[in-house]
Amino acid sequence: MDINTIISVVGQLSRLGTKFISFSGGEPLLRDDIGEIVDCASCHRMYVKINSNGALFVQKVHKLRKLDEIRLSLDGPEEIQDEIRGKDSYRETIAAAVEAKKNRIIVGFNTVLSKHNLACLSFILDVAKKFEAKVIFQPATSFLLGGDKTNPVAPSRNDYKRAITMLINAKEKNRHIANSFSGLRYLYHWPYAVRKMHCYGGRFGCRIEVNGDISHCGIYRHKVDGDNFSNCKHADFRFAFKGLKDIYCNNCWCAPDIEMNFLISLQPEALWNSLFLY
Repeated sequence: MDINTIISVVGQLSRLGTKFISFSGGEPLLRDDIGEIVDCASCHRMYVKINSNGALFVQKVHKLRKLDEIRLSLDGPEEIQDEIRGKDSYRETIAAAVEAKKNRIIVGFNTVLSKHNLACLSFILDVAKKFEAKVIFQPATSFLLGGDKTNPVAPSRNDYKRAITMLINAKEKNRHIANSFSGLRYLYHWPYAVRKMHCYGGRFGCRIEVNGDISHCGIYRHKVDGDNFSNCKHADFRFAFKGLKDIYCNNCWCAPDIEMNFLISLQPEALWNSLFLY
């Protein structure tokens, strides 16, 4: 979507009462007009967050003065993160965190649990403590997103469950773990969830793709008209949003979505976790 379409959609979201918006990707900082988009959402009194690898943040921070929070990818020490995400990835993440703190932008970290970093959880939490940041943990999926190709960094099930157990045990004393106890227990059983979760996507929020398609999340995409997805680029957002059906899911791996689902369903541990963290 071009900048004018995005500004129009943000305006519609505001009129419908939206309070929180997160720009993700891919890499949202690749857009030359990302500063204008952030400013637009902020002017509508939304809490504005960006998920980023941090590579372009330092050179673009002057355009992001109205950004509330940046969530940076952190997968372990320099040698581990650079192996997973490419050379200089760790350095860029830390530089972005430093620059964000200078500009009074809240810093958070996203950690994908892979076979390379399950022994690095204490290191990751120490980095989070240094930046007074929260870390949200979620699993590397068995297959690369959007296909059936095996994910080469997916951990073994037993090693993954041991890592989640470590986080559950550490949670009580470590305020930098953003996942709730309920969320961590759900992820412990992933991808074989004990029960299906009523998804808030399509009820309290949604994902808007770069072409305007609307979906519950990055994985579940429901066609509403033959081969067509609900789309806000060519239609009123309210109408497009109503095209999303109510769903139950037992395969969610996205930790922020899991936490939001538990929070909206008034799960006590998620409510307490939210109050404690924020």
